[in-house]
Amino acid sequence: MEGALKAGLKVGVYFFSQATSRREAHEEAAYVLEQIRDYDVTLPVVFDMEILGYDYRTYNMTRRTLYGVTQAFCDDVRAAGYEPMIYMTQYLGYQKYTLRELTDYGFWFAEYYVDYPSFVYDIDIWQYSDTGSVAGISGNVDMDVYLIRE
Repeated sequence: MEGALKAGLKVGVYFFSQATSRREAHEEAAYVLEQIRDYDVTLPVVFDMEILGYDYRTYNMTRRTLYGVTQAFCDDVRAAGYEPMIYMTQYLGYQKYTLRELTDYGFWFAEYYVDYPSFVYDIDIWQYSDTGSVAGISGNVDMDVYLIRE
């Protein structure tokens, strides 16, 4: 982050959550906010609740619990003066979340191998690849487009 800021770039942060209660989500938000308090974070603070398999402790959360966890984290981020955003795939967006309850936050949507995203909600960032390359970074990197609205 220090290098990006020194180079004049805008920065945001991304947090991979495994919270299963509002209490844990508040704890995670407090941790993130403590880590970024000395930096000029001008892009979103992103909440990522990836529920990938049966072995994830978050796998069997109800929609209501997932909403409460996500809301707790995002509201703490907003109260601290940052812009909250939620990262998701189609599976998470359509199968796990009730998205109409979360439209107060920005959406970062991952969908690969398509010419444009097919998500029915407005999105702020589109992650279109996880096999990109960037000079100076070894291995695959995610590729994203930040959709700026005026």
